[in-house]
Amino acid sequence: MTEYQISLTIAAILAGMVLVAVASYLRPVHGACASVFSVFVGMPHLRYINDYMLTYLFIFNLVVPAAAFGVCARFAVERKPLPRPGPFAPFLLAILIYETVALTWAPDFFFGLGGVFNVWCNTAFFFLTVLTVTDEKGLRALLTAFLASAFVNSLFMVYTAFYHNEFTITLARHTEIYFQLFSQEVWGRLGGLCSANQAGGLLIFAAFCAFAWGLGVKTRTKRYLFYALAAFFFALMPQTASRGTLIGGVAGPLVFFFLHPKTRARYLNYAGWFLVFSAVCVLVSRPDFLDKFLIGFGFKGIFNPASATDLTGAQEHVGFAIRIKYWLAAMDEMAEHPVKLLFGLGSGGFTYYSTEVQANSFFLAFFFDMGLFGAALLAYLLFRILRFMAVPLSVADAFTGRMYLACALGLFAEIGVHGLIEYDITSHIGRFVYMFIAITAAALNVVKRELEERGGEKTGGKTFF
Repeated sequence: MTEYQISLTIAAILAGMVLVAVASYLRPVHGACASVFSVFVGMPHLRYINDYMLTYLFIFNLVVPAAAFGVCARFAVERKPLPRPGPFAPFLLAILIYETVALTWAPDFFFGLGGVFNVWCNTAFFFLTVLTVTDEKGLRALLTAFLASAFVNSLFMVYTAFYHNEFTITLARHTEIYFQLFSQEVWGRLGGLCSANQAGGLLIFAAFCAFAWGLGVKTRTKRYLFYALAAFFFALMPQTASRGTLIGGVAGPLVFFFLHPKTRARYLNYAGWFLVFSAVCVLVSRPDFLDKFLIGFGFKGIFNPASATDLTGAQEHVGFAIRIKYWLAAMDEMAEHPVKLLFGLGSGGFTYYSTEVQANSFFLAFFFDMGLFGAALLAYLLFRILRFMAVPLSVADAFTGRMYLACALGLFAEIGVHGLIEYDITSHIGRFVYMFIAITAAALNVVKRELEERGGEKTGGKTFF
């Protein structure tokens, strides 16, 4: 790549950031929408290749600072009191502070700095969302941007079922722009512009939101369009071949309804059809997914013997086996140094000691980065968050209430269930976690404000959570 082309690329990036900043200043919610839409865009990205690890810079990491600058400028000019960010804010601020402090004992400072930058960027994205989405109109705009992002990536997934594109542009030593579609040809499953596991999570969350939106649409044609969109998202999910996504997408709602019987009567009929549709999607579109699912947990494949034979030969490289290998490598380091067991391996420490790019567990990431102190912090903050998530069951009749329930289901499925074996805090994949949290928190805040405006309706009696 010539110097002129590099200069032209940088100029185009800066122009795009200026455009996002201006749009965010004119209407702050546009900054949140642009940020949400950019989360799924994993390709192309800028990456720095070290001897043993990679540091990435995604389009999301450029959109969020620009949007945050525009929104902060608007708030500074208006000088209005900021809306309450909601119960998730202390939780994410605690993560931000501890990860920043943990940089002081990170085994590789500069790699850890890249992880801390991701946390700062993700946290800014969260506050950008919850501070600008303050009413139903803003929530509709945010969810529209989210569903649009899921739909665009779905189109790329369909494309990658038949085609593959890949290129690398070297900028300097160890630094390059990289593009590779997550395609059937190379990976054996579909992801589009992001990895297959994250694409699956995106589709599950979007399917819940599209279906909930359709429930309240009065026009029959529009209602069935939303149902078709939800079905399209969920039908594509098996093509990601993500076991965690399937577990979360099915078990998440079931556990939710089991724990919250007051919502069961209202939505159990839909849940039954959802399970039937799930089974049909998997069996018709990708029966070998069940073999991959079984083999990942140590069983033998039953639907496709040839595929099962291939997978069994690589069983130690898939599913829990490879995750446990990396987890034990990091735990060995903590066992040799009890101080690290107490306070964690530091920012980027898990990748340094295990050579794996992410912890593959949102919850274990707390333990590896922050030690036993982080695990205790996680338990305490989650308890406080759940106390604040209760809202009257009657809000399910309104758009904001339905969307909040859909987001809560998606959050429980993707973070509460799928997050046990996927995601991270400091890696680039963490932006998906913060997106699910930010959308759910924004919906919750809007519902709470509507209740206050209706005369301070309390959350006693029949409630969600």
